Amino acid sequence: MRKVSYLLLLVPFLLVSCQQKANKGGSDEGSASAEMTAAESDTAKAAFEFEDTAFDFGVVEEGEKVTHSYRFKNVGSSSLIISNAMASCGCTVPEWTREPIPPGGTGEIKAVFDSKGRVGKQSKSITVHANTEPSVVQLTLAGEVKAKAN
Repeated sequence: MRKVSYLLLLVPFLLVSCQQKANKGGSDEGSASAEMTAAESDTAKAAFEFEDTAFDFGVVEEGEKVTHSYRFKNVGSSSLIISNAMASCGCTVPEWTREPIPPGGTGEIKAVFDSKGRVGKQSKSITVHANTEPSVVQLTLAGEVKAKAN
């Protein structure tokens, strides 16, 4: 009799634990597919891979123009589109590849710094907006401008 009553108590626990395992298995499959979807959408984005994001132009004489090209590759799986590139001041003018850059393709952002009237240490930034993750990338241009010798 005791064995039967123990058995009757044990059966509901076994049923509940089996049911919980089945639910966990189902939810794991659901979360795995949700993770796959998130991973697929992440890989379906464009991505920058710059050769360099900072450039030190050293020492130049006032009035010289310094030009540097920030070259990059699209290492993502969709076309990379730069929507805008803005310099931190009017003395630096960015130019960039305007057409979409396919996966594996390359492009550049060219910065021209005009040192006229800019004596001393200089640090300029270029903020790039694109369809990448993160969507904003910061490039820097730095150096020193010596006063023009008379």
